[in-house]
Amino acid sequence: MMRLLGQVKTKIFFSKVNIDLATNYAAEDADVTLRLYEFFLQN
Repeated sequence: MMRLLGQVKTKIFFSKVNIDLATNYAAEDADVTLRLYEFFLQN
């Protein structure tokens, strides 16, 4: 997320992030969340 939105001094709103970067970030976040959900559901 820091790579996407920048450091504290240069922070920008998520709505101002390049749409391709935001899409990739959201897809990776959803993928990891689903994998963790399935992992913990089994254990």
